[in-house]
Amino acid sequence: MKKIFILLSALNICMIAVAQNIGIGTTTPAAKLHINHKATAVSPTLRLFDSAAGTGSSILFAKESQANSFSIISTNSTFAADNTLDIRTTFSSGFLLRGNGRVGINNVTNPTATLHVGGGVKINDTLNVSNNARIDGNINVVGNLLTNGMEGTNGQVLTMSGSTMKWMDKSRFANWALYHITGASSFTVPPGVTEILIEMWGSGGGGHNPGGGGGSGGYWMGLIPVNGIATINLTIGLGGAGGANSTAGGTGLNTGFTCTGFNVFTGGGFGADTSNVGGDIHYRGGIGGAGQVAGAVIPAGFRSYNFSNGENGSPTFVTFVQSSSTEFRTLKTGGVGGVAPSSGQSKQSAAYLLSSTNDNMGVGTQDAAFGSGGTPIIRTGGVNQSGGLGGPGRIIIYY
Repeated sequence: MKKIFILLSALNICMIAVAQNIGIGTTTPAAKLHINHKATAVSPTLRLFDSAAGTGSSILFAKESQANSFSIISTNSTFAADNTLDIRTTFSSGFLLRGNGRVGINNVTNPTATLHVGGGVKINDTLNVSNNARIDGNINVVGNLLTNGMEGTNGQVLTMSGSTMKWMDKSRFANWALYHITGASSFTVPPGVTEILIEMWGSGGGGHNPGGGGGSGGYWMGLIPVNGIATINLTIGLGGAGGANSTAGGTGLNTGFTCTGFNVFTGGGFGADTSNVGGDIHYRGGIGGAGQVAGAVIPAGFRSYNFSNGENGSPTFVTFVQSSSTEFRTLKTGGVGGVAPSSGQSKQSAAYLLSSTNDNMGVGTQDAAFGSGGTPIIRTGGVNQSGGLGGPGRIIIYY
């Protein structure tokens, strides 16, 4: 009887201990588990071990009857650089720290840089970069773009002065010269002029009926020192011819300049075309020209320039429309030529053609403005037309 009483008393004590808070190093625990300890590097407050080789320890945060959870998982390896600490959800890694000091965010389990983010980054304050920054993709700036703490004003352009990026006001040049006639030309440097600003556009590719619009030419701009230079030789590219049926739209010619130390061209856009692959018809818009054609000659260390590739032309699209309860027709929406970068131009209007009729639902502009790709007119008065001509190249010199 005494043994039974002692056993019941022990069970009662255990039940009371479970129902109450547990304190380690404190007599007044304020939570289910309350640890009071002066931690040091060799005496941590809590030490977790995993007995399995090659693994680590983990802590799970979950709610009863809920499938989703958070966890902190460590993985220990023979090599310290391969150790990881992973804060993750039920399905993916949110934040991972490797022993080599690299951090991966948003399911990046093997970061290849000090901070490797698997997705977009939004910054509501200043981002300071004390070394180089590499961006493999586009930059979308919502707000002001500052360089060396300065933001540009209307009409200014971003350029390089030696190794320093700065905003430059084109209006500081009192004069300008326009070159738009295709072929060879030249600019004579006036006395006293020590630098010029050159803007140039490659010519556009030809449109194609029914393939689509031609690609626009590339764009190049640079601040060129002209001390000791008397003449700058120029080449204005001819726009690509329009194409139709089996004849592809023509490729636009390059536009460029040559003088002492420089030989630079910006590319012409490519023409649109139509191809037949195994009986399948493919409509293709032309590709935009290169901002700077390969093989350019530029003085070593010269950085006062920038360029951008031309815009691709869009292909013609074919859709089906129901004209009656028993009849469907095809609707061709003609492709549109690419727009020359930094030209201020608007896209041309697309042409439309509904099958079984000679009437246009809309008429596209054929020949393009400077640097832009040609746009096809699909049909006029029942007669098929070739695609529009690509726009010619252009050079503007400010001095």
